[in-house]
Amino acid sequence: NMTTMKIIDSLRRHNLTEEIKIIKEQAGKKIDKEYKNEAKFTIPADHRKIYNTVGGIPFLDNDYTVFGEVIEGFAILDSISNCKTGKDNRPIKAIKMEITIQK
Repeated sequence: NMTTMKIIDSLRRHNLTEEIKIIKEQAGKKIDKEYKNEAKFTIPADHRKIYNTVGGIPFLDNDYTVFGEVIEGFAILDSISNCKTGKDNRPIKAIKMEITIQK
């Protein structure tokens, strides 16, 4: 949090590296304790191969990954990619789309 960051900045200004080291160790222990029951995120080898060759974003896997192919409307796609974005790189104005699924 900000208070901790202000303390660390103050310690740095005063060249108190041992104190910074103690705070880092305590924070690490607290984080380990808080998250010890969290599932560890590992990327399977076959997924790593795909990320390294094709691309992708691991945290979207099994939640938001979508496969598709644009067969027409590339100009529209370009205009969408060039729209102004704000927080979190999301479009400032919502972009509505219609999607057709072909089998």
